[in-house]
Amino acid sequence: MISYRAATREDLPTLFSIEAELYPIDAWSLDIFDSEFDGIPDTRYYVVAESDEIIGYAGLFSPLAGEVADIQTMTVVKYEQGKGIGKALLKLLVIEALRREAPDVLLEVREDNASAIGLYQSAGFEEISRRKNYYAPGIHAIIMAAPSHLLKAWLTR
Repeated sequence: MISYRAATREDLPTLFSIEAELYPIDAWSLDIFDSEFDGIPDTRYYVVAESDEIIGYAGLFSPLAGEVADIQTMTVVKYEQGKGIGKALLKLLVIEALRREAPDVLLEVREDNASAIGLYQSAGFEEISRRKNYYAPGIHAIIMAAPSHLLKAWLTR
């Protein structure tokens, strides 16, 4: 059975392990994950688990009501990708951003991650810029944004 919940500091070693396995070149360090949790309540992280095994996570930075929110990270283990888990995590982040009255939501995504880009586009995100070598030399980021009214409409589809 798949369940979603708020992430805790106790989850950090598992999140780091998943991150290191999926992104060996540009994985966040355990210290970066830990610093994200130092930002609570401005940050909000979720995990998705099957039984007791964490199979994905996502995080949002949204410091003040009415300010732009930023999706910090969203990852699902390879063997669970393509099953709608990423979409469910994205919905959790969007709901939280809307609860905080964010007028827009931003994110960065690797330009070679076609499935994630497709998901984000289906929710109303559009490319607004690119960052060369953002993840590592030769690994560029697409910066995407979506206004809250499009995200609200996506949630009801």
